[in-house]
Amino acid sequence: MVKGFPLIEKPDSLCEGCIFGKQHRETFQAGKLVRAKAPLGIVHSDLCGQMQTPSIGGSDYLLTFIDDYIRNTWVYLLKKKSEVFEHFRQYKALVEKKSGH
Repeated sequence: MVKGFPLIEKPDSLCEGCIFGKQHRETFQAGKLVRAKAPLGIVHSDLCGQMQTPSIGGSDYLLTFIDDYIRNTWVYLLKKKSEVFEHFRQYKALVEKKSGH
């Protein structure tokens, strides 16, 4: 259909990696999830950065906390990675005060 385009030949055999890559995989078992039974039982956290473009306030990092029980998300903007622990203490104090846990 296209003039000057080289023909692509079909391989005679597939490599072992290709065969394994196309094999069916079992799904995760949904019934065995570990869930928090109270606020602050499990907290998921992520630190993103250093961003290529800082925020308007000059922050280069983004810190998130997600409480597995109540599913609330808190987001903090950080100028330095060294601020993570201080923001975690603030987050923990805030949630403990609001939830009573």
